[in-house]
Amino acid sequence: MNTKDALYDLLNKGKLAQPKQYEMLGDVFGRDFKKTILKFQKIHETTWDKILEIAGLPRAIMSSYDLSGTFRQGAFILASRPQLLPKMMKTQIKSLMSEKWALEADDAIRAMRNGSTSTGLGIQHGLDILDFDGRAMSKLEEAFPSMLARNIPGIRRSERAFVNGLNYLRASQWNAISAPALAAGASAKSLQGIARLSNVMSGRGTLGPLQNYGPFLNTLLFSPKLQMSKFQLPAMLLDKNPYVRKEAARGLVNFLVAGGAVLTGLKTAGLGEVELDPRSSDFGKLKVKGTDTRLDIWTGYSQWLRFFAQLTNAERKTASGNIQPVGRGEIVARMGQSKSSPAFGLLVDILRGEDFMGRKLFTDTTGALDQVKNRLAPLFIQDLYDAIEAEGLLGGIVASPGFLGVGVVTYLNEFSKAKDEVANETVPGAEWEDLDPVTQRRLLQNDDRLMRAQKRRDKLSRGNMWSDYRDVGALIRDQFVNEIEQASAQFRVTGDGSQFRERVVAAYDARRANYAIRESDARFEPIVEGIYDDPENMSDEAKWIQIYSDTLHGNDMIDGFGEYRYDEADRRKAEFVGTYGQEAMDYVNEYYAIPNEALPAEFQLYVQAKEKLQPYWEISDEVWA
Repeated sequence: MNTKDALYDLLNKGKLAQPKQYEMLGDVFGRDFKKTILKFQKIHETTWDKILEIAGLPRAIMSSYDLSGTFRQGAFILASRPQLLPKMMKTQIKSLMSEKWALEADDAIRAMRNGSTSTGLGIQHGLDILDFDGRAMSKLEEAFPSMLARNIPGIRRSERAFVNGLNYLRASQWNAISAPALAAGASAKSLQGIARLSNVMSGRGTLGPLQNYGPFLNTLLFSPKLQMSKFQLPAMLLDKNPYVRKEAARGLVNFLVAGGAVLTGLKTAGLGEVELDPRSSDFGKLKVKGTDTRLDIWTGYSQWLRFFAQLTNAERKTASGNIQPVGRGEIVARMGQSKSSPAFGLLVDILRGEDFMGRKLFTDTTGALDQVKNRLAPLFIQDLYDAIEAEGLLGGIVASPGFLGVGVVTYLNEFSKAKDEVANETVPGAEWEDLDPVTQRRLLQNDDRLMRAQKRRDKLSRGNMWSDYRDVGALIRDQFVNEIEQASAQFRVTGDGSQFRERVVAAYDARRANYAIRESDARFEPIVEGIYDDPENMSDEAKWIQIYSDTLHGNDMIDGFGEYRYDEADRRKAEFVGTYGQEAMDYVNEYYAIPNEALPAEFQLYVQAKEKLQPYWEISDEVWA
């Protein structure tokens, strides 16, 4: 269908069947003509059109209130032609401020010429110069896939800035490349290739046989054309068109050089560190010094490289540096979740019961309000909020590049926040580090908020390995508690103290053996090797606990028959007291007694009597009873 057909339908049938017919007439007769016929001709939307509109609403909201197209979509053209940045920013800001200025900028872009070429010639050969008044969904920027969203204050302004900024880059790129190509006698096919290159370099890839289903795919995926462009641009290095090959190489090389220079400069200046392991979630990102915020300048390429590295090795590196195995199916599923549109992503998360980071819905997150924020709040506002919540004003400053499309990720350390809140409730004005280890251990053992926050921290920043390590420990403790409770219940019935002692000793032996099995598990080797902090930064109390643990719980305390060396333990305890004093021993005993405070009264009496009665354990059961 062409413009002639559209005009025929309008004049002879009094209607236009498809939204794209309005676009055709507007392109030929001007914007005012299109607006006039729209006043008298209402497009009858189908139910399917309305569904697509509603499904695209969250995506449009999330893309608004920033100028993120500058680097998220425009990075490759700007890397090749950085002189375009000032004019692009001016175009975006004017379009953001006023519709009149936006229309003037649109007219200027469409009128751009360079010798024998022009923007109009580019449009004829497939250059995407979009209309922010467009009604055909296939002609909307995929970041703004819903015309309904234009009724929300600020979104129409954001769309104008986004569309005009990228239109300017595409038109400038086209005019710069096609002028010498035309002078050299380039064919129509070559010009089409240049137009396609300009589209791809600004984040508008092609969907091939699925091109006509673009609006539908945009309800399933977060910017499918942008994701396709990530693969199509490198593929253009092999294109038969020499102009396309040259400009694709120029864009990629300049992008890599510029990105590498920025990261190297920031690292050299001491502003942060860069992760180089492609298995890590932080691969290629700058971890800003003194914060938990990461900046990603690679416009999404680092995510795909990480995906393929993890998929190849079937392992990932957590934020704390642990390498852990992971199933390839899980890697693929989570990548798919991360690339889903807001609406479809919520459906997938509900079906899986967790988001793409592994957080349980409405359990490990803060519930419905958290889901609303993640699905509806503008991306830049989300990033800014997280950074300020975690780091204060400094976090807001660090996250500010997100306004122009730099990726911003802030790890919210809920565990540290919860620890400080609990510490302040325990000792007004205190932070967690102000509390002594015994108080800290008692709180960690008994405060539900801390236990939940610690589990989330382990899984998100350290990975499933730490979470599994703690879960195994919890099972061992539960088994010990269960055995002690059963022994106490039996003692209350029988009054047989000797039998009670034997069951308690057996419970201790089983617990010790189970912990030894856990420590020898190959899965937990990195934890066992690096579980202790630097002694130089530890308090005296923490050092006592570590030294006692190393001395009394090492592998050398198990004899050749697998039995614990109680006599050797007594000797080492005496040495410990001789070196560090009875105060240190009392403190350590209090520390290790905390997990047992909730055990039955019979067990507490047993512990109190243990030291006094130990010389008499071998006397007959009747004497003990």
